[in-house]
Amino acid sequence: MTLVRWVLCFGLLATATPLHAEDAPANKTIEYLEYHQNAVALKDTQQQHLLSAEAFLQALAQKDKKVLLDVRSPEEYACGHITGAVNVSLSEMTEETLAKIIPLKNTKIIIYCNNSLQTMPTRMISMTTQAYPTLYQLGYQNLYLLQDGYKSSKGALSRIPLELSADAMQKCRFLAELKGKPKP
Repeated sequence: MTLVRWVLCFGLLATATPLHAEDAPANKTIEYLEYHQNAVALKDTQQQHLLSAEAFLQALAQKDKKVLLDVRSPEEYACGHITGAVNVSLSEMTEETLAKIIPLKNTKIIIYCNNSLQTMPTRMISMTTQAYPTLYQLGYQNLYLLQDGYKSSKGALSRIPLELSADAMQKCRFLAELKGKPKP
C-alpha cells in the first residue's frame, strides 16, 4: 500500500466515531444490551445448570421429554453429533426457528457444543455459554448445559453416544478420538 493510502486510511480511522453498544444497529431477534444484562443476571443460574458428562449420561437415561440442542455450525453437526441431537447454530437461533423445533417453552433442553465434548477447549467462550441467555431471553427456561469436556472424566465422555459421519476421522478428529478410533 502506498504512503498516501496509509495516510488516508489512518485519517479515516482517527476521525471515525467509535461504535458503542448503545449505538449498535438493532437486531430483530436479540437486543445486545438486554442480552448482556440477562447473561450477567443468569450467571449463577447457568452455573447451577451445568451437567458433567456423568450427569448428562444419567439425564439421557431418563425417559422424560427433552431436546438435545447442538449449537455448533451445520458443518460441525454434519461431521458428528450426539445421537438424537438437533442442530440450531447460534447464528440461526431465532424465535421462529426454535418454535418449529421446540414448540413448548417449558421443554427440558440440554445444550452442547465442541467444548462440551473435548478434553481441551476450542473456543475462549463456549457456544453453550452464549446460547443459554439467548434461549432464556426467548422464553426457554428449563435449560441445562453439558459442561466443558476438560472438566469431565475421559471415561464418561467416551460413553456419550455419537453419530459420526464417514469423514469424521479427517474433519472432526476429536470426535473420532473420543470414541477411541485411531488417528489416520
